[in-house]
Amino acid sequence: MIPVKSRVAIPWLLWEIWKARNDLVFAGRSQDAHVLIVKAMEDAEEWFEQQNRTVLVSGSRLSHRLSPSEKCWSKPPLGKLKCNIHSSWINAEYFCGGAWLLRNHEGDILYHARDAFLPRINRIAAELHCLYWCLMSLHDLHQDSCEIWLDCHAAVDALSAPLAWPKYRSQLDKIFQV
Repeated sequence: MIPVKSRVAIPWLLWEIWKARNDLVFAGRSQDAHVLIVKAMEDAEEWFEQQNRTVLVSGSRLSHRLSPSEKCWSKPPLGKLKCNIHSSWINAEYFCGGAWLLRNHEGDILYHARDAFLPRINRIAAELHCLYWCLMSLHDLHQDSCEIWLDCHAAVDALSAPLAWPKYRSQLDKIFQV
């Protein structure tokens, strides 16, 4: 009895409810139910459009910055893997969390994970912890060669010049040992 357009959006609606729950628990922000429904419907529609487009068109650890103007994901070179990492941090008293996605050169997701972490002092510390967790996970999965993309410029700077970031030395040392 539920229209098809609404029925196919159920997974996205559940995802929006989960994100709204996390916003409420971790950030103290509540979401309007109507906004959640609209966002879920839009995401489902976009996903199906992308799937149709894809079907019609085609039957070494590196740290990079995403430029502010880069709005969409770009594929890695042929035969390479790309891992996108993102952490969420509100303040030093709240839990933080992170997620990563590993994709092949066609954009197919091979592995993904998300987790909540103990509170961190700032976003950089949260991002570095997320990176360490991701690298350990990829190592456990025997994925030892891929591009790693972060959107936290300060974390990338700390990785590039660890001596200039002594506050994060212990975290950086753990990352470089992986």
